Amino acid sequence: MTRKISTGTLLLLLFVPLAVMSEVKTSHKDGTQFSSYQTYAWRTWPDLHPEHPLAEGTLLDLEVKSRAQATLAKKGLQPTDSGDPDLWITYTALVSETVNIDGVRKEVAPGVAWIGDPRAHGMVAYEEGTLVFEIYDAESDVQVWSGWSTEVAETRKKLRKKGLNAVSKILNHYPPR
Repeated sequence: MTRKISTGTLLLLLFVPLAVMSEVKTSHKDGTQFSSYQTYAWRTWPDLHPEHPLAEGTLLDLEVKSRAQATLAKKGLQPTDSGDPDLWITYTALVSETVNIDGVRKEVAPGVAWIGDPRAHGMVAYEEGTLVFEIYDAESDVQVWSGWSTEVAETRKKLRKKGLNAVSKILNHYPPR
């Protein structure tokens, strides 16, 4: 029995990745006494270009830090400008444009693929961004915790909004349980 997939069903299946809730992933250094940390300071990501949207002092940087500060305060951590924090915190975001092409695919020569009938496949373009926080013990400069989440959205503007919401989602996992 042959079944035809309606255009609406096909579009729904293609957009499922855009609707999936992102998962927060974390990593931590075993044996770390997280309860001993009380203060933190921000450290700029080492390879960040000064014109990057997250460069220190940009509106986006200030918004990320403000959201992070609110979440970290609930965890008992306070920012300090003393130059002698318990923790250093860095963060960055990696963004890429992604295109998914689904359909009938046949390799016709090495490295050359044919994608079948244009009515039998679909193409979806979207933005994919990963927000990463890294937390270091300031005394030893050893990374003790990291958390990250990947978000997808139809536009860069929507991805930015999802990324800002991800700040709290990620930092809610600090310290590890």
